[in-house]
Amino acid sequence: MIYLVAVSSLSAIGIFLAGWSSRNKYALLGAMRSVAQLVSYEVPQVLSTVPVVLWAGSLSLVTIFNKQLEYGWFLFSPPAWSRSSSC
Repeated sequence: MIYLVAVSSLSAIGIFLAGWSSRNKYALLGAMRSVAQLVSYEVPQVLSTVPVVLWAGSLSLVTIFNKQLEYGWFLFSPPAWSRSSSC
């Protein structure tokens, strides 16, 4: 999961470097604006993966997939329904 998040954020570096390499201050400002927009969309995307990781108890995509096979999609089964209490 961490690898997927890291790879998905590499586009921001490419956009920033493209604006910086043009040696034009307006292109650099435009690239910085684009990077800010990308980051503002990536933050909620990463935060939306946090409940899935917590419900599965692992960052491994295989474990997440197996938990969803066992309990159904996490969208349709909140964690209180899918786990038995150990008290």
